[in-house]
Amino acid sequence: LSAFVLKNLQNKEALVSEINGSIELDNGNFNIDKTQFNIENMDLTLTAKGNLQNWTMDSSFKAKFLNPDYLPEFGYSYTGSLSMPVLKVQVNELASMYNRRQAEFEKERQQKIQAQKDALNKKLKNLLVTTDSVEKDIRSFKENDLKSRQKQAQTDEAKKGYEKINENIKQIESNIAKIRLLAESPEINEDNLSEINKINSEAQKNIKEMADEVIRLSLNNLDDILQKNYEEVKDLKPQFNDLLKQIDPKMKEFYAKLNSISSHYVIEADVAYLNLKKQFEEEKNIFESLLDTADKDFLNSQDKRNETGLLQASQNIKNYVLELKESLDKLQTDLNKIFDYLNERTSIEQENYEKKKREEEIKRKLEENTGSISVKGTGVSKTVTRDIQEIEESEKNIEDNKAQLLRFDNEPQPQIKVQENVIKKSSSTNKVIKKEGSSFLKKSEGKISKASGVIIKK
Repeated sequence: LSAFVLKNLQNKEALVSEINGSIELDNGNFNIDKTQFNIENMDLTLTAKGNLQNWTMDSSFKAKFLNPDYLPEFGYSYTGSLSMPVLKVQVNELASMYNRRQAEFEKERQQKIQAQKDALNKKLKNLLVTTDSVEKDIRSFKENDLKSRQKQAQTDEAKKGYEKINENIKQIESNIAKIRLLAESPEINEDNLSEINKINSEAQKNIKEMADEVIRLSLNNLDDILQKNYEEVKDLKPQFNDLLKQIDPKMKEFYAKLNSISSHYVIEADVAYLNLKKQFEEEKNIFESLLDTADKDFLNSQDKRNETGLLQASQNIKNYVLELKESLDKLQTDLNKIFDYLNERTSIEQENYEKKKREEEIKRKLEENTGSISVKGTGVSKTVTRDIQEIEESEKNIEDNKAQLLRFDNEPQPQIKVQENVIKKSSSTNKVIKKEGSSFLKKSEGKISKASGVIIKK
């Protein structure tokens, strides 16, 4: 202590501004009881005892730094010979304080790290909410927007466009899987979060662009389908006109058949024909009405070019095509019924006419081939008739040049030997006359039956 004080005095330092305490001396023994030293920024208290004769001491110091005030009090002691005292420092409290402070520092550091992690996790959580939304939007887009439209795709543009969109979807789904892996990483950082945010933003942008593209492709595709359906409607118009063109030539045929024969049948007065015609006209009106409606629906669809309008118009036109085809088939069937009926009816009239004509022909031929045979010198004659089969066989032989007609023109005639008995028509004054010394026939007015060669009076 003396040395400490001496050192301060020699250095002209005033580290100790005041000492308060007492020293008791008794026969070489001393005792210092709680002597306080006023030192800048420190409280120091000394308690000591010793023997000057033995030059020994046992002292204890307690020190407390005033700043920083959180430092705890600590102690140290000098024991043994005053010449070479043994220093002992009691820093348990200081060490505890130090450990506590280090623990506090570590805690604060960990809290700061955790706070940073919490902040990153919070950002990650928010980003994952966006990722979940993107994933949900992709599923919804595939199921509700893309799937049905892709099934309706008929144009090359739509098919290729939807394939490209599917490739984009696969890329977005791959990026979402990448986000999931990043989210599970224990060392998530700002760079990871920035990458996730970028993926989310690009995915959202792509989904919007794909939605717009799907609508565009769908509109073009539906418009093409509508145009094709309407082309079918337009293709049915010339078929309808061709069907109507069948009527006049066919009716002229029927009128010609009737005009070529003698008949009292009038087509326009036939009730059955009129009923068939009425049925045909009614179906014709239905067909024309469907055509008109299809044309109007198509024109209206061009004014309102949206998916709903085009889809509805396309379906309507498609239905019209089916109805028009059905109606056209029915028209052809009804027209065939009219033609079949008139063909049958005029054929009956023609058959009746031919039958009557045949009957009259048979009657004429039988009359022409009825005659009498006279026997020379007896004055007896006999009526002879021939059946129609024999008559027509004779006519056929003549036509085939198997028999010759008697000719009464100026051409040279072959010599014909006249028989005693000659067939002649009983009612006619024309007869074969024999001239003595020659064989010839006298020409007479009238016509000759092909079957018999007998002259028939006009």
